[in-house]
Amino acid sequence: MTDPEVPEIVEPSARRTRRRSPKSCEQCRKRKLRCDRGLPCRPCKRSRGALQCSYSPDTTRGAASSSEAPRRASQSASNSEGQADVAVILDSLKFGRERFHTAGYQPPATGDQAKNSNGNNNTPDLFPRPQIRIGTLETDKTRLFGRAHWVHALAQFNLIEKLQFLGPSALSGLQEGMGSLCREVASRRSSLKHHRTLELNDPLPDLARTLPPKATCDQLLSNYWRFFEPLFRVLHRVSFEREYDSYWTGSTKPSTSFILKLSMALGLGAVVHRDLEESGRIRYLAKSWLYAVQWWLMGPMEKAARSLDGVQTFCLAVLLRQASSLGGASSISTDALMKLAMSVGLHLDPDGFSVYGPFERELRRRIWHTVLELTVMGSLDTTLPLLITSDDYNCGPPSNLSDTEIGSDSDDLPQAHPAARFTDSSIQLLLQKSLARRLYMVRKMNGIQKPLSYEETIELGKELKMQCHDIASFFHLRMSSTEGYDQDACEFHRKFLDSYLRRYILFLHRPFALQAGKDPRYHLARKTCLECCQIASSHSAGLNLPQKVTDEFCLMAIRGSGLFKGPLCQDVIIHLGLELVTQLEEERDLRMPGEPTAPPSSADPLIQMSRAGRQPLIDTLRHILGQLRHIIALGQPSCKRYFLLSAAMVHIEELEAGSSNPLPAAMAQLTKCLKDCSELLRLASADVCQPVADSDPAWSDEASPDWPDTFGLLGFDFDLLVG
Repeated sequence: MTDPEVPEIVEPSARRTRRRSPKSCEQCRKRKLRCDRGLPCRPCKRSRGALQCSYSPDTTRGAASSSEAPRRASQSASNSEGQADVAVILDSLKFGRERFHTAGYQPPATGDQAKNSNGNNNTPDLFPRPQIRIGTLETDKTRLFGRAHWVHALAQFNLIEKLQFLGPSALSGLQEGMGSLCREVASRRSSLKHHRTLELNDPLPDLARTLPPKATCDQLLSNYWRFFEPLFRVLHRVSFEREYDSYWTGSTKPSTSFILKLSMALGLGAVVHRDLEESGRIRYLAKSWLYAVQWWLMGPMEKAARSLDGVQTFCLAVLLRQASSLGGASSISTDALMKLAMSVGLHLDPDGFSVYGPFERELRRRIWHTVLELTVMGSLDTTLPLLITSDDYNCGPPSNLSDTEIGSDSDDLPQAHPAARFTDSSIQLLLQKSLARRLYMVRKMNGIQKPLSYEETIELGKELKMQCHDIASFFHLRMSSTEGYDQDACEFHRKFLDSYLRRYILFLHRPFALQAGKDPRYHLARKTCLECCQIASSHSAGLNLPQKVTDEFCLMAIRGSGLFKGPLCQDVIIHLGLELVTQLEEERDLRMPGEPTAPPSSADPLIQMSRAGRQPLIDTLRHILGQLRHIIALGQPSCKRYFLLSAAMVHIEELEAGSSNPLPAAMAQLTKCLKDCSELLRLASADVCQPVADSDPAWSDEASPDWPDTFGLLGFDFDLLVG
């Protein structure tokens, strides 16, 4: 190659590295805001002052040439109102091919498509259209259209591009003439919709007045940040606390969504509040707060909730219902939450949308994985089919960053920390490692198609056991560190994650464990289920009612439902009871035919070993039984577990005594327990200082279809009693 050819090679590279002309308006550039390139742009229209939206002469934006920017800036005062009205109407009607495709999620264009979208043509853009407008779906129509939606067919009309032949002057006149008509149609449409809307009474019209004093709110909110937010990432702490401080100082008027999110966070903080009396009062108020949230989410204001704030509020409401035993079918709530999250595009990778800044992209990833976790949890508890697969989303996991490292004004996210470095997102990332496998497991366990084979069950169980080992190692390193971590919060999170994952292992092996008595091939499943229940029940050691409870995990077990019952959950109680009964029946079957049914001699070493092995399980169940009675006395009408365990313990004692018919003794014990509970509930109802938070008799525990004979035990319908 000769020397004269060298400049021809270098010159294109120089052109590629040349700084591009700015596309934002001058006002947005000065204030460092994201400009949507409208005329006037949205940030300028929403500013407190009447900002004049103008573009510099060298600005190239949309499809407009740079020479037209000053002319359109000078005309903005005369026709901006009409242009804005028409643009909003046409934008809401989704006329235009580009808007349809971007609303259905389209990655940023490259190559020739990017060149065309950058405005390298001479067609004036009187209807400004940014490359990706998915962000406006949360504040405008708040809908995300799938590929089969009719709006994509309507897009083929390509109305905007077909009107371009009229020219700029004709289109400008058309907009000015349509401006008043657009406003008139919008006004009449709004009036008609309001007339046809059923007027409902807000269950809590002034929720802010029911919030406790600031000192109490500070303590409850601190409980939420310490114990719940690290598990389920919903809020950005720095941003929320800034809004929280502004609320108490009265510098700004709080938004409705903020008050609702705050009330849900306070309710969750009350779940682990050590003062039982104050916790009861707050949780009693939380029921009213929850009604207000549900009215906002599902009532006449449903459209306002179709946003990122709405998803956050919904997540907190689902958590509060479960953690505070406020009733309701969790599967219905989580399915509705999933649909809401997908309607605002949380299931899509936010990197594909240029309208989102780094902070919002990270926030959307956190919230989406929280929605996934709550959905899988709800399906596991109710044993109903899971309605989502890993093929339905492509949103990646969040970064290992703390809240103080990112903010709404961040231009770029910092480099994510290694997995070994603890941040505010570390626990969510720990759960995320096994999320795909757990999602697959729940679909197979609760589906009606081909179930999991025994071999596949063993492999999946091994994976979850390794995950439990990793969690134990993670918290051991953290609690032994010299950095001064919150020991109570670490212990709470360790117990919660361990109980949560072992619940999957229990449900995974339980169908085979129930067959182990007849088929010895399933002995490993029986052994695995027993280990899971023993480990889960060991977390009840910190529960010693009526003494003051200082273990937050046990406090949640007292007040929670489903997964949040922890060591007091019905699955653990039933399986430990069945294991003891099975061992005693197997011991009885070893006797020779015709041998008396009296208890075997204690001199037999095998009998001594068997009794010694059973005694820790019996002691654990007796401890749980006593704690369940005290919980009822506190005003928690959770009776089903108490009745089942009382009857089971008498059944076990009768078998150990050599009885061949333990049914009469179990029935007598059940009658005694009914009288005892009736008196306890009467005293709890009369005590005005202990409000009954769970007074609805229609609430019941999660279904357990794998135990068909248990709920029919002794011929009594235990579903009448709240679990």
